[in-house]
Amino acid sequence: MKVSKPVKLFCIFIACSLGQCKKKEIYFLPVPDTGEPPAVDIAIKNFTAEGYKDKALNWTLQSDTSYINYTNSEVVMKKIVMTYYESPGESSLVTCDEALMNRLTNDMSLKGEVRVKSSNGRQLYSDILYWDSKKEELSTNVPVKIIYKDGEVITGRGLKANGSLSKIVIYQPVGIHTIKDEK
Repeated sequence: MKVSKPVKLFCIFIACSLGQCKKKEIYFLPVPDTGEPPAVDIAIKNFTAEGYKDKALNWTLQSDTSYINYTNSEVVMKKIVMTYYESPGESSLVTCDEALMNRLTNDMSLKGEVRVKSSNGRQLYSDILYWDSKKEELSTNVPVKIIYKDGEVITGRGLKANGSLSKIVIYQPVGIHTIKDEK
């Protein structure tokens, strides 16, 4: 990467020694923006992680880039692909643009084109979704769209659901319609 010429700044400081003013030249080099959030301890490309419950694989997670902050126990992840295994034969694939995970609780805030596709054929679309790891529950208070395997579509605002989308509550349903299969 090519770095431009140093920026030359002149500052006048009052020197404590001898009570005289001294002119000093200070040089600042431009630092390229890495796109990392502030207070990052580790940045990892092609990040992967796994979570276990009762010695069984509970979830897998992949992200293009992850930024770990040990001080506040957070991981910021970009371009997420996560598989959640609720029980044998029931799983969900979760994708989103960005996520914030609490390393102590595994709770997550997902944002940006959040998609959940369940093995039972249900699909969830939203811009923001929260995952409560202890309750194993998805929730949001923004607009959502659920598409069922038979083509039924329910839209609304606010949702609570389990990870496999077999139990869904939409707080403010707005509309229900069916997508006809054109064969």
